[in-house]
Amino acid sequence: MSPATLFTGRQLIWLLACPSTNSEAQQLQRENRASEGCTVMTGHQTAGRGQRGNQWLAAANENLTLSVVWHPTFLAATEQFLLSQVVALAALDWARRWLGASGETSLRVKWPNDLYAGDQKLGGILIENTLSGLKIQYSIVGIGLNVNQQAFAVPTATSLSLLTGRPYDL
Repeated sequence: MSPATLFTGRQLIWLLACPSTNSEAQQLQRENRASEGCTVMTGHQTAGRGQRGNQWLAAANENLTLSVVWHPTFLAATEQFLLSQVVALAALDWARRWLGASGETSLRVKWPNDLYAGDQKLGGILIENTLSGLKIQYSIVGIGLNVNQQAFAVPTATSLSLLTGRPYDL
């Protein structure tokens, strides 16, 4: 059964563990094995990356860590932030839906790439664009969302489960 989506997630690759979903998606793209919307997900990302070389830490099988390959060739290199806006607002909407009626009203985007609940980080986005001339050739869109994790190495992180007091099915 195909997912109810136009293109994102139609090619879905699930890995039990991998260093980085962005790296895996990048490799698939380089090998011409990633269709438009190819989505790479893992239960355990062991060497996730964030902006400016930061590490993205996620406990095994407790969070969402995924990357999507898009080919927004209609976007000029100078319009890269439009892609960041769309992804960040979609991730914010996604988190709000997961929170449901117990929703955290202080959810917000800390531009350009972080999701926050109050002053605690709930998720992050890493978009790696490859340019061809003045256009974006392809984008690897990585999203990490803290879902069920209960303890973090940094005091400024939180998860959906910590916000609501209940576990979520991944």
